[in-house]
Amino acid sequence: MLWIFIAFIEPILHAAANIFDNYFSNTLFNKISALSFFGAFTNILFLPLIFLFAHPSLPPLSLIPTLCAIGAIEVAYLYPYLKALQHGDTSVVAALFAVGKIFVPIFAYLIVHEKLQPVQYVGFFIIILASGLLSFDRKQAFKFNHSFYYMIICSLLLSIEAVLYKYAFTDVSWATGFIWPTFISFIIVFLLLIIPRYRRDVVAHIPVFKNNFKLFALEELITFGGSIGATYSISQISVTMQNSISSFQPAFVLLYAVLLKRLFPKIFKEQIDQRAIIIKIFLFIIMLLGVILIVK
Repeated sequence: MLWIFIAFIEPILHAAANIFDNYFSNTLFNKISALSFFGAFTNILFLPLIFLFAHPSLPPLSLIPTLCAIGAIEVAYLYPYLKALQHGDTSVVAALFAVGKIFVPIFAYLIVHEKLQPVQYVGFFIIILASGLLSFDRKQAFKFNHSFYYMIICSLLLSIEAVLYKYAFTDVSWATGFIWPTFISFIIVFLLLIIPRYRRDVVAHIPVFKNNFKLFALEELITFGGSIGATYSISQISVTMQNSISSFQPAFVLLYAVLLKRLFPKIFKEQIDQRAIIIKIFLFIIMLLGVILIVK
């Protein structure tokens, strides 16, 4: 049962990373391109830590396209994710990662032949419905806010990534499957510097990055740890089960907000009035029911 504790590392740490990402995207960086570049740059600094407890190796040539695709997704998902954070509460955006759960079992069946039970489809529907209600804009009748649409794109990309990881782990260890896409994603954002507008945005934000490097490094270390937890658990259990456990991420975001918002008001973008908390907890419970059905 050790795997279940490792799998929970991902939602616990990534929930904290969501809060930092919200602060960066809404306060420090007005250009998502610059934020994604410095994120990849800082993340690569922690890559040598893998060698302390694992032994990555060179992947087979046949797996290079898969690892490159994973690396590309690691860059591509950032834009809709960070845009969503600019339009909604952090816990709501975290909850909308669950939208991808409906795609994961489909891709898993087609690519790595994971089979589904009818009750799991019920669980997926419950999660999608609860996610949609979480992002519902109560100020405008029958209209979802922008976070919902951005996170559909984001969660679709991440669901493909999760299944590609599972496919890669049929041939390589989790460490090898993790380290190479991370390195490839850094190469991609580095090559994007040839685009003049992208390069100008990055250069303009260098002072912001320098002044906030310690905070930025902490966020990327937390993200790095969460990604290790997710990647390792995917190598040990089904993709569907790992993604189900990751659905607890918004609950941890809300918990952090309730405990720490008064101490760090600038970092949190979260409605924690009594009515908002009751609604969110109710929808989280509904999502948990969906997760139980998926695991069952």
